[in-house]
Amino acid sequence: MGEELITLEFDGPVAIISNNRPSKHNAANDAMDTRLWEVLRTLHDEHPEVRAILWRGTATAVPSSSSRCPRRSWSP
Repeated sequence: MGEELITLEFDGPVAIISNNRPSKHNAANDAMDTRLWEVLRTLHDEHPEVRAILWRGTATAVPSSSSRCPRRSWSP
């Protein structure tokens, strides 16, 4: 399998979530969405010490939208 699409690191009480899809300028897709919700659930369930979440991209580009089509609405 390739690299993780979403990574999680910690800096003290700060969780750092990074989009890791630089070849697509970190645009979200269904796999990234699924992984993001997994990471958020892990933070909620296993890391009560986290007081802030920083969400960033790993490349110089910041996505303006998603790379999937059509968009779908869903909740965690």
